[in-house]
Amino acid sequence: MNALKLAGKVQRIIDRHIRKKGYEVEVILETPKEGMINRPKFSLEDDGTDDDGNPIQMHQASIKVVITGHKIDEDATPIGDNPVKLLDFIVIDDTELPQASQVEEGRFLVYNGERYNIILVSPASLAGILIIKECQARSVK
Repeated sequence: MNALKLAGKVQRIIDRHIRKKGYEVEVILETPKEGMINRPKFSLEDDGTDDDGNPIQMHQASIKVVITGHKIDEDATPIGDNPVKLLDFIVIDDTELPQASQVEEGRFLVYNGERYNIILVSPASLAGILIIKECQARSVK
């Protein structure tokens, strides 16, 4: 069996065992406007405005993800205060979505009424076909 056929079989298995059984949940993906993605978002100087003093506008899109884990990092800072919630999730093949609706590092996810900054996106592909993206996000206040 060649890799292309195997990729097709893996996609069908994911469709049958994850999508059709309802494991995906709907979340909101927030994408900052162009040019703000790699800005240092959590510095003391960041007041939520762009360089002109206008509030940063976010593009919001509803996407489906599969939540795979929740963690709390109790010692998030050297002095041990301010625990941080970590959210692990996967996204199943989002290449057909518009660029602003694709999961990438530096974007925000709203899940269960909480905002998370996406800090890790690790795509898994087979024969050049994207199968899933394994992701991790960190809570923001």
